[in-house]
Formats: sequence, structure tokens, C-alpha cells
Amino acid sequence: MHKFILPIENYELNCLPRFPEKGSFWESRGDRFHCGIDFYCEESTPVLSCENGYVLEIGTFTGPNIIYYWDVTYFVLIKSFKYDYILKYAEMKKIFVSKHQHIKQGQVIGLVGKVINPDKLSIFSPLYIQRIAASNNCSMLHLELHKFPYIELKPYLGGNYFGLDKPNSLLNIEKFLIENCK
Repeated sequence: MHKFILPIENYELNCLPRFPEKGSFWESRGDRFHCGIDFYCEESTPVLSCENGYVLEIGTFTGPNIIYYWDVTYFVLIKSFKYDYILKYAEMKKIFVSKHQHIKQGQVIGLVGKVINPDKLSIFSPLYIQRIAASNNCSMLHLELHKFPYIELKPYLGGNYFGLDKPNSLLNIEKFLIENCK
């Protein structure tokens, strides 16, 4: 059995959003689908590496220069040493690793960020964003699972895919976590 840890310490597997709940994998958001699973938690919560791997890429994930109600957050792509997949950790406010660095399971790789700035929302903001802000769940870790090699999803923005059919390179992170984190 594959030994895998959750990226947020003391997070209970049964607290993860399950399809079709808000923040679940492939949740419909009207004109888009959610590509990962959201771990709702306090801003600045440490993010742990789920397993041993290698940092492929680091970059900006969200920001007000992309969408006016977003805060700046970052992503890290980590390739598993043992398996042919990549984890995308996103919506972090700080990153503690660098590109090409080897990562150990349980290592703190960053801090959870707050992606939505409720003060910048308007009646024209998407309804699902307004609902997230109203529920006070604006800080979260967004986690995706991809086949190796990593293929950037298009059209994609802020953890959402703007197409009807799930891309073949995107794997069901919800199913994976349920099967591997028992």
C-alpha cells in the first residue's frame, strides 16, 4: 500500500470536501470545473509535502493583476520520486522551497494563503466566489494530481478548467487521497 500523508497536519480525511461539495474535485462552478481539492484552514497554516519528491516548478497562482478580487498566492509542482505523477500545491502565501530541490515527506514547503479578498467583491463577482467569501472560507490549500510529465491545462485559471471533458492528464485527487491515506 502507498504511504501518503495529507498536506495539512491533523487534517481529518473525512473533513475533505466530497463531490459535488464546494471545493471537491471536478465540482461544477457553472462555466468551469474545479481541478483539485481544497483543504479549508487558517491562513498561514504550514503546508507539508505529501511524500518524497523533486520541485519541478514554482510560480504565481493568483493575484489582483489576474482577477481583481484575488490576493497573491503561489504554487509548487512536486514530482514524486517513486511514482509517475505530480502534485500541484497551490494558493500558498509563502513558499519555503526552491526549484530543483529534493523534498522529504512531511517537510514544510510553504504556508496557506488567502485567495479571495472579500473587500474587493461586487455583485458582478461569480456566485460561487460570493458564497465562499460569505462562508468565511477564503484561505485554503488547493491540491491537484497530474500524470507525469506535467502538461499545463488550457483553458485553466486559478484551479479551474474551462472545458466540459476532464483532461486525461488530470487525475482524481479525491479518489487518490481516499485510497492512499487510510
